[in-house]
Amino acid sequence: MRKKSLLAMVPLSPTTLWRLIQAGQFPSPIQLSDSGRCPAWRLGDVRHWLAARQAA
Repeated sequence: MRKKSLLAMVPLSPTTLWRLIQAGQFPSPIQLSDSGRCPAWRLGDVRHWLAARQAA
């Protein structure tokens, strides 16, 4: 899933999202291109993160 879809799914601002990724508290994106300018997230990883947050 691309960033726009991700932000619609999780209640985070773009800045908070990147801070959580840098802290290792959110799944890291995978790169869809060699340039590194096309990040995407695995839907399963995001759903697992959401489920873990709801359980806490």
